[in-house]
Amino acid sequence: TLCYDESAFNDILSVCSNGSPLIIFRLSSVIQRLCSMLSEIKETFDLDVLHVNTACLYINHHFSKHISCDEVAKYMKLSEKYLSRCFKSVTGLTCREYLIKKRMNVAMSLIRRGKTISFTADTVGYEDYSAFSKAFKKYYGCTPGEAKRLPDDKLIKQ
Repeated sequence: TLCYDESAFNDILSVCSNGSPLIIFRLSSVIQRLCSMLSEIKETFDLDVLHVNTACLYINHHFSKHISCDEVAKYMKLSEKYLSRCFKSVTGLTCREYLIKKRMNVAMSLIRRGKTISFTADTVGYEDYSAFSKAFKKYYGCTPGEAKRLPDDKLIKQ
């Protein structure tokens, strides 16, 4: 299948009609190769998007468990390196950054709704309160306890 419409291709050929048949043939060949390359790039990108969407669904469903990006990749029968490359090219984030962002956004929501910090840590997949508190502070610039007490306009949004 060609990615250009026939009328546009004929317009190009008519402009070149004063040229030699060899030039017209080469131009046609170049256009067909470019279209083929664009088609392959589109298929690759679509596949990357599909992989990332599947990974996001898995993460969104399992973020409360102790999961890693390697586990997500294994679930999808992909290498972690390939999944990470897809993730970065599609979202601008690494798989790990997406997982942390998901956990921290849910954590902030729970904390702001009055849930305890230990409940929140457990709910977002941290078995260790200390590790959660450290990750939260790194992400938001304040501890979970401080976030609970800060007015909404003072919170750092990520």
